[in-house]
Amino acid sequence: MCIRDRGNTLFIYLGHEQWVKTVAWSPDGTRIASAGAETTVQVWDALTGGASLLYRGHTNIVSMLAWSPDGKYIASVGYDKTLQVWDAHSGEQFAYIHEHTGIVNALAWSPDGSYIATASDDGTVQIWAIAKNGHAAAKTPVFIYRGHNDRVSAVAWSPNGKRVASGGWDNTVQVWDAATGDFAFRHREHTSWINAVCWSPNSQCVASASNDASVQVWEASTGREFFTKRNFFTYNGHTEWVRDVSWSPDGTRVASCGHDQTVQVWQAR
Repeated sequence: MCIRDRGNTLFIYLGHEQWVKTVAWSPDGTRIASAGAETTVQVWDALTGGASLLYRGHTNIVSMLAWSPDGKYIASVGYDKTLQVWDAHSGEQFAYIHEHTGIVNALAWSPDGSYIATASDDGTVQIWAIAKNGHAAAKTPVFIYRGHNDRVSAVAWSPNGKRVASGGWDNTVQVWDAATGDFAFRHREHTSWINAVCWSPNSQCVASASNDASVQVWEASTGREFFTKRNFFTYNGHTEWVRDVSWSPDGTRVASCGHDQTVQVWQAR
């Protein structure tokens, strides 16, 4: 593994008073949103670190946040069991959804910004329609996916918008139709729960990161067929559980990070 010289630190953002759990860059690259144990979401300038917005809608730890594809809104979920959608510039709240009965661990916007998927400790993934003005289009979800039999800890929307992958404490990653919730197939090769899932840019493969200290890359386009062909591989570079995984925009490499205090970049195929 090649370790390059470290880059220069531009600045350190010190606006948080407790540990930070989630961070996301705005689509235009000008701002960063971060949140964690102190229940607030802070939005700040990506070049200077200057704070521009403090969102106080949550009453408990914020698990995850994500910018809408057009950068107008931020969606955040947390231990208060809610999904909240709000204006990324003013902080005005447009949607407050409290339909999950357990902690909400993860969320994913659809590529066109019309829907949000939320994954929860209650064992479900809920799909919500989001109007162009940021409001929830209805007070009930479009549908609820109930394929997992334990907590759902990760969710990701395919770049082509057709399918969703979700992972959980049942040690599986499940792929299903984004429009109907119809089950496609289940990946069962991990030996511990799933912390993160990520689609390749071409929507053909999924990388899944687990507490079993592995990242597995497998073809999502072939359905069940890959079980007989063993058409996947396991990356075992980490020595402790893997927390997150991200694909490079050109689809050639994967970055993974974990409790072994490393970020590792490796060839995807």
